[in-house]
Amino acid sequence: MLLSALIISSLAMPSGAGAAENDHAYEKLWEVPIEDERAPLIEPEMKGDELIFGTYELVDGVYDADVMTIDPGTGNINERNSIEGMDESIDVNYHPKESVLSSQPRNQRGDLQVHEMDGSHAFTVEGANRITNAYVTSDHVVRDGDDRVELVHRNGETETLLEDERASVVKPGVANKPMLINSANYLTLMYPDGDILWQTEINPVTSSFILEANSEGYYVHTQGEVWFISYEGEKEVVLNKAEDLERGLASINEQETYAFEVPMVYESEMNSELNVYDLSTGEQQTFSVDLPSTSSTAYALNTIVDETIYNSGVGGEIAAVNMQGVEQWRVRSESSSKFQSWSGTLFNNEYIINHERLGATVEMYNLDGEKVFQYESEGENQLFIVSPLDELDRFVAATEDSLKMFAPAGTTVPDADLPEVIKNHNWSITLSAAADEASVTEENVFIKDEAENKVDADVTLNESGDEIEAAAPAGGYDTDEVYTLHITEGVTSKDGTPLQDDTVHPFQITE
Repeated sequence: MLLSALIISSLAMPSGAGAAENDHAYEKLWEVPIEDERAPLIEPEMKGDELIFGTYELVDGVYDADVMTIDPGTGNINERNSIEGMDESIDVNYHPKESVLSSQPRNQRGDLQVHEMDGSHAFTVEGANRITNAYVTSDHVVRDGDDRVELVHRNGETETLLEDERASVVKPGVANKPMLINSANYLTLMYPDGDILWQTEINPVTSSFILEANSEGYYVHTQGEVWFISYEGEKEVVLNKAEDLERGLASINEQETYAFEVPMVYESEMNSELNVYDLSTGEQQTFSVDLPSTSSTAYALNTIVDETIYNSGVGGEIAAVNMQGVEQWRVRSESSSKFQSWSGTLFNNEYIINHERLGATVEMYNLDGEKVFQYESEGENQLFIVSPLDELDRFVAATEDSLKMFAPAGTTVPDADLPEVIKNHNWSITLSAAADEASVTEENVFIKDEAENKVDADVTLNESGDEIEAAAPAGGYDTDEVYTLHITEGVTSKDGTPLQDDTVHPFQITE
């Protein structure tokens, strides 16, 4: 039977009471078991509207791997494929832009294998010794090492694209764009087929650092300047007063207005100089701050959001410093774990996720330094991977026994017995008392799709004020998709009494 109305039993609340608030910003949404004590192999990552995840186990001296595509809304495994007989001590990399896997012995000696996502073997690059970086697609591998860059075709044919000392490949930030080759004497923008789009000579005495590859191009620190090189081959000098940089810039903020350098810090509470550069004026600010200690930039968080620098260290500490070098706040994990090897990640430009690598704790802080979430894995289960999925406003954590999805508190898993409605269905919400018209807005009554995007649906209140209508979007909903209708506590009666609870009502679209 089609459900055509949602009845809210009461607007009334006990006098003086407020709606209960959840202690955590995020909650566990679903959990997928990892079978046979397999270890996480591929860091969870979105590919289209599916989550890709892989595990492996060692069997008789070789690795067998499972690659799964998972529905991020329900945790249902849509597809599972096996890759069997890979060499012992391998590194497996997932290339989401090209939808392939590559595997190579961890000591970088031996063959590099390319696999399709269905588990089938595509081709092998024999004797792929000393590969530092590889740009892998389903048709070829661009590899560096031995002071040259080579293109290896699917049929095994090899051609040299560039020969120069210290030649290394940097993959583009988006698919089908030219790669950047950084070598002793040149910076070269090149397509994988060898077509050179742009090239410039650089001083071989000065090392170049590739700072970032984004959707538009590359940031490069070279010869006392910071360049932006677009995928069209246009170079812009965005900073020309960076002669004193020793390690390259640590981060460029999202607005691309600031860059900063954080020296490597090995000792706890070490007083360090922090250099901040205004990319529009070239102005440099230098100040001393007590930075959280870190022994590896791979696990430290060094980033700018708006006008604040956030830095984390392996000891579980996070510090926030403004552009004048004044500390805004500092927190340290209270975990008593013996591991004390933490990794910080910026999530959705709103939170910092701090977790113990091979430990048990995940903590989340907002950008004011307030802890809004904590998770402790049970028993002896170690945390291997914590991956933010910014596009879904969710994150996943892989432990020894399962993959877990965490979502904003109140998110529901779609039910197989969801009410079904036609694509042009208009929802009627009957209230037990007349609502304040000013509170019935698209901020307080709205519909979201499976990707947590708001749907463009008009919301209106009838003349008597006791019925809200949420109209279907122009063109209707997408067939077979699941949506959720939200009515928040922002809806109030005429005397200002809010709804007792937020209401979330999932539904599915039928023909």
